[in-house]
Amino acid sequence: MKRKKSIFAENEITMYRALIILLFLLAEVKLLSSEHCVNYSFTQLSIEQGLSQTTAQSILLDHKGTLWVGTKSGLNSYTQEGIKTYLYHSEDPHSLPSDYINHLAEDSLGNFWIATSKGLALYDDEQDRFNTVNTSIIYSSVEVEGGMWFGGENTIHCYDYRSKKIKTIHIDKEEGKNINPVDYRIQKMLYWEDGKILIGTRRKGIYLYDCCNQQFTLLIPHGRSLLTSLYVTADRHIYTAFYGDGVYCYDRTGKMQERYTKENSGLKSNYVLDMAEYNGSIWLATDGSGINLFTPRTFRFSQLQHIVGDYSSLPVNSITLLYKDMKGNLWAGSVRGGIFSIKETYIKTYKEAILNNTNGLSEKSVISLYEEKNGKVWIGTDGGGINLYDPSTEKFTHFPSTYGDKVVSIAEVSESELMVSLYTKGIFLFNKKTHKYRPFTIVDEETNNKECFYGYLPLANQVADDKIYIISCGTYVYHTHDRTFSRMETDRDYDFSNDALCLSYSNDKFSLLKCAHQAFWVDQQSDSIRLLFELEKDEFITSMSYDNNRTIWTSTNRGLGFFDLESQKFHRIRTKLFNGISFLIADGKGRLWICAQNHLYSYIIKENRFTLWNSSDGFPPNEILFAYQKQSDKDYIYLGGSEGLVKIDTDIPTTETQIPEIYLSEILFNGSSSLKRVKENTIEIPWNYNSLSVHFRIKNRDVFQKYLLQYTIEGRSKQVIETYEPSLNLSSLSAGNYSVWVSCNTKNGNQTPARQLIRIIVTPPWYKTVWFISTVAVVFIVMTASVSYIN
Repeated sequence: MKRKKSIFAENEITMYRALIILLFLLAEVKLLSSEHCVNYSFTQLSIEQGLSQTTAQSILLDHKGTLWVGTKSGLNSYTQEGIKTYLYHSEDPHSLPSDYINHLAEDSLGNFWIATSKGLALYDDEQDRFNTVNTSIIYSSVEVEGGMWFGGENTIHCYDYRSKKIKTIHIDKEEGKNINPVDYRIQKMLYWEDGKILIGTRRKGIYLYDCCNQQFTLLIPHGRSLLTSLYVTADRHIYTAFYGDGVYCYDRTGKMQERYTKENSGLKSNYVLDMAEYNGSIWLATDGSGINLFTPRTFRFSQLQHIVGDYSSLPVNSITLLYKDMKGNLWAGSVRGGIFSIKETYIKTYKEAILNNTNGLSEKSVISLYEEKNGKVWIGTDGGGINLYDPSTEKFTHFPSTYGDKVVSIAEVSESELMVSLYTKGIFLFNKKTHKYRPFTIVDEETNNKECFYGYLPLANQVADDKIYIISCGTYVYHTHDRTFSRMETDRDYDFSNDALCLSYSNDKFSLLKCAHQAFWVDQQSDSIRLLFELEKDEFITSMSYDNNRTIWTSTNRGLGFFDLESQKFHRIRTKLFNGISFLIADGKGRLWICAQNHLYSYIIKENRFTLWNSSDGFPPNEILFAYQKQSDKDYIYLGGSEGLVKIDTDIPTTETQIPEIYLSEILFNGSSSLKRVKENTIEIPWNYNSLSVHFRIKNRDVFQKYLLQYTIEGRSKQVIETYEPSLNLSSLSAGNYSVWVSCNTKNGNQTPARQLIRIIVTPPWYKTVWFISTVAVVFIVMTASVSYIN
């Protein structure tokens, strides 16, 4: 009996272990799947945006939020005001030592260092100029206790914060004149642990330098090829890359663990130029194969690469450097494409590609959409005919037989045919297999001519599996199962002559139509039309959506509102973020997506909170023209616009609230920098000045975020100015005291608290000053008294 119990217990344990292993494998598969599905957006800065040269040598985001880019021809700074370029000028001792920038660094004191091919310079922020501190060539740097170390040719230049002096340490002291300093060039320096510095040389291996006993120890010998990258991961593994030799992994003692090449792994190129750790993977910059991602936990490689015709792909494939800034953002520098930020995104935009290229649309302007139950999306373009998008492969199919057509609506008649409306041509049936049209007649020839060619545009709208609403001058129901027509009836006569009647939303129970300032309800059972609500005659409804909470969300040329089906009242949502809205749609998860003035916003209904999404989130400026009225897949929303197709993952996480920091960056008085004249937040200027402009910087995680700034100028009166410009022109102030308060919007639509950033005192002319008037008054009184005394 005991033996049976023992066997039973052993079987239980075995089954339990098997279950644990199975669950682990399933979890691993899920993790791998999720890793594969991550999308990234890339926001680029290159010569098109004003960068001085296309090859990026170094990137730095400083503590004030200014982005610096060192190139082979100049240093560039990027702020909300745009790009400013610094170059070497032989006649100016305070210009850069050279235009060729090797390396950029910022120390713990906020000093900004620029290493050039002809020396090391320190940036003077107040004077906006450079002071050369060393004429040696510098390639790398590391921060140590009490100072900064800079790597050169067989030398480390040690800068001490207290003395502000530089001393030099040589790596190899024994070989003397026989050594080649270039071989000992310090390509990389990284802080290791316990006062030790990891030093990577060009050809002579990787050393550990002990700051306490001032000794070098060769940790990883390697002399076969050039060191291109050195990186230490969070778990203290050392990764190195040598030119054309792949990637090596070492433990903390310098023992090699693995070597990865394109021959023995998923690495796509043996030419790895830089590395960075980001999102649980080691990112590898390659020369020609984009960015390779290595996940140590799974030993798997993946790739980000530039794909011709795919607007959302990596901008270029030759990547020179990777840089992770203090805010945790990842940047990449390239050989010919400048730099770009890398950001995980849930929004993706597809633009046009050449005909039959599967990575983009046949024409970028999308004017109609229809989503099948299997998730595939039929797309009507403005002149490029019909496209089909398959979300499982993220590929497009073009149909050359339709090229040149403006497809203004799409609906499904059967599994093999679509009903499409072509601008100026009428309605046709499109065969999915043969890719050919065949004519379609609305009711009869007379009715068809009236609805298609008498100045009206017939639109086919799928409202049920067996029912299509055809709306033009008249309103018809086409029953696909028996191919018959019926009329949609109205409860009374309405005037539809001023604007077209359009379907805006549909579900299994009802549809919503709009016409100018009026909204109509259509019952799916009876197909009867009745007025739901109407606004003022000069307010036009642009779109409507339903959020399953008895609320009809409505966008107009004046903004956002909703109609409550319970109270039968219309309510407005007030915001300063936008005025007119071109399109909105509810995602079924408590959020509205709003397209206004070429920007994209989301609105969390319960929290009454807006979020702005921009180019770095995957949404470049785009005028949204259309989205489907009957949504099949709740996981994605598709929007059609003049600048491409937008795909939104509705599982997008709520963004964290970031409070931007606004500070005074510059004051230009009569064209000259006058920041040094500011004392205790106050500047004094004479009444007869010619020009005065005040400049501000906004420090936040996303350097590409656009901010609506609100300036409040308090003086004799109060003036409020709202603009996206981070500068204020104050060239016409009369004598008096003025305070400038500044605030801006946050990403979630709130306003930061206003801060007084500058106080301006405009002094009056001498003859209007208090002392002069007082003196004149005293003199006048004395003279008057004297005359009286004489008399």
